[in-house]
Amino acid sequence: MLKTAFQEELLEAGCDEAGRGWIVFELPEATHIGKIVWSRDREGQFDDRRPTAYTLEAGLSLDALRTLVNLPPSRPAVNARRNTDRFTPTRARRVRFTIRATSNLEPCLDELEVFDTDARNVALAREGTKATSSGDTVVPHIHDLTHLN
Repeated sequence: MLKTAFQEELLEAGCDEAGRGWIVFELPEATHIGKIVWSRDREGQFDDRRPTAYTLEAGLSLDALRTLVNLPPSRPAVNARRNTDRFTPTRARRVRFTIRATSNLEPCLDELEVFDTDARNVALAREGTKATSSGDTVVPHIHDLTHLN
């Protein structure tokens, strides 16, 4: 499986504000997407800072994002190793993952994959996808946005 993981390293998305943050992927071209797979730590070493509320949005531009998944606060914390959100396929060039609350501290993800309707991961940096976030703590060899995809 193709993946956007940097398995033992962490991205602190939204580290400037405890419990909140976002990540945006700009795909190289518009494509139909139907599934997003993500994790806090696929290796199972870390179980903290898991989202307890989040929104997934996608669209052709940031001004035209449509909500795909909206999980409000008070839901049980997600699985640290793997989470899959499936939705009606939608045409998108931009995908935003917004974390609204966490189990504790700043949000932290180490993997985010965006799949088209042919089950191809379209969020890979080597394919031209660009990632931005609401804030990053860059610690050498640990926290770096470029490790996410």
